[in-house]
Amino acid sequence: MKQGQINITLKKIEKSKKNGCLIEALLANYHLNIEILKFISLKINPDFLVKNVKPKEILNALIPVVNNEHSSKAIINKKNLKILKPWLTKMDTFFKILKIKSPSGVKHLILESERIFSVLNISLAKIFIGSKP
Repeated sequence: MKQGQINITLKKIEKSKKNGCLIEALLANYHLNIEILKFISLKINPDFLVKNVKPKEILNALIPVVNNEHSSKAIINKKNLKILKPWLTKMDTFFKILKIKSPSGVKHLILESERIFSVLNISLAKIFIGSKP
């Protein structure tokens, strides 16, 4: 995960929102947040393989590691991880509704996804700063 990839995805999200494609923007934001979560998980817990694992499982595996290791608390704290749980539940519900009918409340989910991105982006910045020689 590189800053350039994040910037490209953010531009796609803004373009989708500007064009009125809110579901497309929400999906792009969701995937960006999940990729950042996977990256953070790999940096904190390299033993846990996140390749084909659901986001809730990644989060549930990450919480005990953050609780037990002081060095990982410098990257992301337990409070920030707990914010992710309700968001993931809302997104799961959104995907279930999307299979049946056109969902409502997409703007609210986009705003919440953007807040989640800002929390994860702070942790990502801490990883990038810590890995510089």
